[in-house]
Amino acid sequence: MAGRFDFAMAVFVISLEPLARDLLPGRDHGAIVFEGIQKMTVSKSRAWFAGAALAIVGLACPVAALAEPMTTPAMTWPLAANPNPTTIDAGPLGNVYVTGAISGVGYTQDAAVGSDVDARADISNAQVFVQTTEGPVQFFAQFGGYSFGTVGVPYTKATDNTKNTFGFMPQAFVKLVPSDNVSIMIGKLPTLIGVETSFTFQNANISRGQLWNQENLVNRGVQVNWASGPLSISAALNDGFYSDKYTWGSALVSYAVNENNVIAFAGGANFDDEVDVATSATPE
Repeated sequence: MAGRFDFAMAVFVISLEPLARDLLPGRDHGAIVFEGIQKMTVSKSRAWFAGAALAIVGLACPVAALAEPMTTPAMTWPLAANPNPTTIDAGPLGNVYVTGAISGVGYTQDAAVGSDVDARADISNAQVFVQTTEGPVQFFAQFGGYSFGTVGVPYTKATDNTKNTFGFMPQAFVKLVPSDNVSIMIGKLPTLIGVETSFTFQNANISRGQLWNQENLVNRGVQVNWASGPLSISAALNDGFYSDKYTWGSALVSYAVNENNVIAFAGGANFDDEVDVATSATPE
């Protein structure tokens, strides 16, 4: 007998607005909205579990009017991004948007694999996302801890997984936007390749298959994006599979047939046959 359950899958369902109204009356506080579909979902609007972690972000800063849903990090259906991110007026930087994700995972099993244990509970995501989306110079930064539960692979708790893979800032980049059609991203970038997105809070399934374990997740490098109407093209030069070897190239071409259907082609290649790297973040 084996089972796995998610006990607090969230993209900040927890609303800090009622709490903020009590503590700091007379201020425009915004809200943090929580969306979770997993079992035993936390639903109380004033759950102190996330409130304590976010009080400094949500309450200590002046908050502007509510913004549009953030497109980074990407979410897969039926999950959705926060439609009301906390918005901070940062003066010359413009509006800075703050969102996040907090989730937990627990499991019990009678056929543990390798170094795994019979039962465990862990915080699978405790992350905050800070970004700007307007102007010629923008940025995105992701902070926190995370784990990757994968079928057939011993579970690694979030503290160890974070340290052994992409660190406590797994994604961060500067985005230059010289025109409406072109942008250039520089830093630790999400991959262009793969059906599933990198972190468990982005996916409906909290456990991944063996094929996902060979997917590219985060790359350090430069990416150029171009879009016109339904056609979008992205190309990157990076250290594929987080190899620290900047000899990889990847590309994504997509065409939006309509609002519900997209045709896409993605691919990548290593231009150096001598690269031989194997780490927790770089599969053999």
